[in-house]
Amino acid sequence: MYPDQVLTCGEYATEPDAVAALLSVVNPTHWHVLQEVHGWMLHPRIDTTGTGRPRIDVLLQPKKLLIESGWRWGHVGIECKKSDVKLGRVISQLMDYTRCVWETPNGFNVMSRLNFIWPCDPVKNDLESVMVQNRIGVACLEHRLPRLRLSYGGTAAYADNGHALPCIATELRGGNKQGSR
Repeated sequence: MYPDQVLTCGEYATEPDAVAALLSVVNPTHWHVLQEVHGWMLHPRIDTTGTGRPRIDVLLQPKKLLIESGWRWGHVGIECKKSDVKLGRVISQLMDYTRCVWETPNGFNVMSRLNFIWPCDPVKNDLESVMVQNRIGVACLEHRLPRLRLSYGGTAAYADNGHALPCIATELRGGNKQGSR
């Protein structure tokens, strides 16, 4: 392992432990939680193999209070991993999820404009650029308190403030690929 390798954080021995930890900090007045949501790819990559349908660990559906507080980013996908997992494959997985339509239990099909990795501290440099260009952020604890924070490109897209109104970003920059690559 390289010294500058970016890994998931926390102390979760298994993925179910990480999911349980995430669910314990989601504010139920802000989000309706959908677990293990299946979907289908709008346009799968040519080099992918397998016939399985994509499944995201958690899909957060904003509730009325959150929308009235300024949330305008729609449903949020969160992929959970155990601690100390390298981010490369997780980011690749979430890049695929940006092309997914999720089938909610109530029969609606939705796309998540933003997807997040839990548990992961904010990343910097080239990796952050790749993530932002693909609308991928990180989900972590708000200052190590039992409150959820969704960070995207160095900005808190959502930060739970307990019983007070949440901190919500009104503008998120990135995810608009332009120019030659």
